[in-house]
This record gives sequence, structure tokens and C-alpha cells, in this order.
Amino acid sequence: MSRFFTSLIIGLALIMFSACGDDDSDTLSLADTLPGTWTISAINIEASTTTPVLGQPVEVASATTTLANSSDAQLTFTSNPNNYSSTGNLTVIITGEIGGVGLQPVTESFPAFGGGTWSASGDMMTFNENLGESLTLTAQEISSSLIVLVSQETETEMVGGVEETTTTNSEIRFTR
Repeated sequence: MSRFFTSLIIGLALIMFSACGDDDSDTLSLADTLPGTWTISAINIEASTTTPVLGQPVEVASATTTLANSSDAQLTFTSNPNNYSSTGNLTVIITGEIGGVGLQPVTESFPAFGGGTWSASGDMMTFNENLGESLTLTAQEISSSLIVLVSQETETEMVGGVEETTTTNSEIRFTR
């Protein structure tokens, strides 16, 4: 009889445990989560330029941009209307190499993102800057305290009669 009760308790525990799983209906939307003030806690941008040599792509330059600890940039998002504004400065550290030769790291500081309008559809977010530029990023992670936006862009252009392809991977983390 003891085995019956033990089995029953284990069975009920398993049922209750599986019933307490994540509920997909509680998924946070980017448009609903975004309004408020967010701190830009990380920026990682990796860019690589290749050119074909004997039919094979060869990396000729690369750069990595990361956010320095001294940055104090914040973005405030409002809804209805969907505007954003920024305060503080971004301080970034840029490292890289050209032709396999490392470059001295460069530290630059500049005002955050300025301002403009924003829109979100599903996991896609678009910043439309007041100066006419726009940037679309994909939300990789959304919670009430963290938003991670990513993008990948590839651009090919002719430079001095040689085709160069630059691929840029970006990640921006917002926390509050």
C-alpha cells in the first residue's frame, strides 16, 4: 500500500510540475515592453571586409567596437506617439587590423543616439532618426529588464576596381 501512495504522490508532483511550465501567451512584445527609460549597457559591433584573391575571399580588414565602462547613455521611449530621445554619451573602444597588422585601439566618445521615432512589428524594431537615417534591428531577447537587439548587414562595393564585401554584425543591450 505504501508503494501505491508513493507512486501517487510522485505522479501528482510530475503533473503539477509540468502544469507550471512557461505559458506562451505571456510572451512580452517589443512594442509593449519598450516604453520607458533604458540604459545602453553593451554595444558589440564586429565588421570584416573581404576581397576575392584567386577566386577565394580573403579578409583584408576587420574591426571590433565595444562599449567602454565610462558610457552613461540612456534612451527614453514613449508611445503614442512613438518617439525616442537620448541623454549621456557613448564611449567606445575600437580595435582592428588591416592586412593582418593590428591597429592601436582607439577610444571615442560622442553623444548617444539623438532622437526620432521608433516602430516595432513582431521582433523587428526600426529607429527613424530626426536626421533622416533609419536603422532596423531584430530583438533577440525581450524581458521587462533586458532587451537585446541584433543586426547583420552585408554591403558590396567596388573600390579602385576591386570588389570588397563588408559584413557587419551588431548587438546592442538595453537594461533597466
